[in-house]
Amino acid sequence: MTLIKVPAALTACVLAVVALSGCAPEPGTSVSYGSAQHQSPEKTSSVTPVAENRTATGILTSVDGQTTGRVKVQLEDFTDDFGITTPLATVEFFDLVTPYDHLTPGGALAPRGDDPCFDTGGRSGGGMITPDENGFATATMPAADSGHFLHEIVLHLDWTQIDAETEACMQPVVARAPLTWAE
Repeated sequence: MTLIKVPAALTACVLAVVALSGCAPEPGTSVSYGSAQHQSPEKTSSVTPVAENRTATGILTSVDGQTTGRVKVQLEDFTDDFGITTPLATVEFFDLVTPYDHLTPGGALAPRGDDPCFDTGGRSGGGMITPDENGFATATMPAADSGHFLHEIVLHLDWTQIDAETEACMQPVVARAPLTWAE
């Protein structure tokens, strides 16, 4: 048996053609890149779970009754430098009453129940708020991540407001507002 020596460059080219042609769809077939609920006419976005419902409201309640108020969430699409569009939430707090000088708003991206800690799980953050004399404050935060979407707005303490040696968690929940999306 005689072996034929094939140059390495030719071998690499043949392997590349075989690999790429194996990935190509059959001629005449249609290709879908994602489910219909995630597609937009302009481009495919990885997360667009509540495209038609752009406004939500909620009532803030706390276990101890000291922090109360209302929230309104308005979504806007934000497109980053890579062309990826994701929903961004502007959260307005109304009639916010609390004994704390500042709070940290967050968005629960999955149901949390009555979890007293905001340390783990799917969540987004919105900086720090200090309500004005009328109980108004505003925050901006991502509204979705990895296919999960805002379920509720949570107000929690940050690490500067707790004693880490005695607290059960680093971000104890002060109040929460389950969201109702407009129809």
